Amino acid sequence: MKILLVCAGGMSTSLVMKKIRAAFGEDEADWSVNADSVENLEQIIDDYDVVLLGPQIGYKKNQLLEIAKEKTSRLML
Repeated sequence: MKILLVCAGGMSTSLVMKKIRAAFGEDEADWSVNADSVENLEQIIDDYDVVLLGPQIGYKKNQLLEIAKEKTSRLML
């Protein structure tokens, strides 16, 4: 499973990303997690199974859902 954490600049979610990576055990060897800026989401969304939003960009949720709907048929809310 490929997880993407997005926030305004990718900085605050990188802290969460490091904690998630540290929590992965041997059973999660096929999991990956990355952090990036919300501005890059449209270009990279196809590479991920899950996208998590940082709280500071919650106001963009509906806009980002539209991007996700255009890019994937796997959308889960």
